Amino acid sequence: MTATLSAARSFTSEPYLSAAQELDSQGRLISQASEDVSNVRVSVNDSWRGNAASAFATKTKAVEKSGEQLSKNLSLHAQLLSWYAGAKNRACRSAVAVADNAKAKGFDVSDTWKLSLSAQQLAGNNVGFQVFEMAVFQLVINAHVSLIGLVDSQAIMALGGVGQIL
Repeated sequence: MTATLSAARSFTSEPYLSAAQELDSQGRLISQASEDVSNVRVSVNDSWRGNAASAFATKTKAVEKSGEQLSKNLSLHAQLLSWYAGAKNRACRSAVAVADNAKAKGFDVSDTWKLSLSAQQLAGNNVGFQVFEMAVFQLVINAHVSLIGLVDSQAIMALGGVGQIL
């Protein structure tokens, strides 16, 4: 689904950056907890012997590994959200800037990124040139708008899923 001009204009990266910071923070907490489990295992292992000690060591190593993997996954998701926030923000700003340039040249720009000649342009003498100029602007706008969709697609692929990011 292609973003509308109004959606691109109102896009804000703050919720994504905030979520990324929270995921990163949670990842660090889990990493610290995994390290704490390791320290407990080592200290208990120094004074505890037998089958129960071996079972405890095996179980805590598994918990450690699980925590480390979760921490790594949270960090990767935080990095992805940070990348997405920046890339989507740049793509939206770029597409909106081109649409605003077309509007400044006198073209009408719809919310679905379609250009048309304004009433003033239609009444003017250079309609043929303006139609050509409009076609060029439309190509440029379409290229910029496709970047918005590309950013969304890359984020979806990076998450390994099929879906839609709004």
